Amino acid sequence: MITSGVSALEANKFAIINSLLFVLTFYLIPKRYSILGRDNPKVIKFRLICTLLVGLTSIILGYYKALELGLFSRFESKWSSYKALFKLLGFQIPNLVYTLKPLYLTVIVYLGNLLELYFMNQLPFQAHFYWKFDFVNVILSWIGFRNYIWGPFIEELVFRSCNMLLFQFTNLSTFKKVSLTALYFGLAHVHHGFELYRKGEPINKILIITAFQFSFTSLFGSYCSFSLLKTKSVYGPILSHIFCNVMGLPTLPDETLSKSRRQLIISIQLISLPLFIISLIYL
Repeated sequence: MITSGVSALEANKFAIINSLLFVLTFYLIPKRYSILGRDNPKVIKFRLICTLLVGLTSIILGYYKALELGLFSRFESKWSSYKALFKLLGFQIPNLVYTLKPLYLTVIVYLGNLLELYFMNQLPFQAHFYWKFDFVNVILSWIGFRNYIWGPFIEELVFRSCNMLLFQFTNLSTFKKVSLTALYFGLAHVHHGFELYRKGEPINKILIITAFQFSFTSLFGSYCSFSLLKTKSVYGPILSHIFCNVMGLPTLPDETLSKSRRQLIISIQLISLPLFIISLIYL
């Protein structure tokens, strides 16, 4: 399928353009919406449309860039090149094992917090989990749809599938491919610091929050990029992204739990991270 390689410069330029286009959608909002706040349904719907257009643009740009570089020149028909493109983007027919592998590893990180939810009877099918309130009402709201469905999908499409498209054909090591695409994902979240500045938040607070967001999103982006390269499927990273958004950041156990249960949860949390790292070998 491949008739030529891609330079690291070309791959980086393409990823930077995609990332900038995505971030610009947060600043193209009309003035009549800008005063409403990011959680207003009108703002959410407007940004949903903008990010959809960015996603489609990234796919189209990726296709024509691949043609320009001669990556599809062996295919006789456009339809064949379209199929090849979507396969390279990670949207091939789902393989259940490859789809669920990244999710399994993500769950390992949250074993302690899942045990905490179990002790508090807040897991699905337990006494304090209410399907209508905790699931249906959340997913059917615009905020829930953005946070748990659309956001993970469109971010993985742009920052994983599209940004990694050309990197796959460079001579860079896996580490560099993963690190560079993760870097752009992390930098794309730095602009949230500007939003905090406009709200009048203290500079020290902005710097701490921005640094943490950049670090966390870069680490998570590294994992998702690595998953995409290893499994050749973007479905796993999307599911992992959804799961992380649902769970939030790993936290210390609730003080209302008994001392023995808190100690057990913390012990599992301490074990889960090295277990996750070791498990990456088998991804």
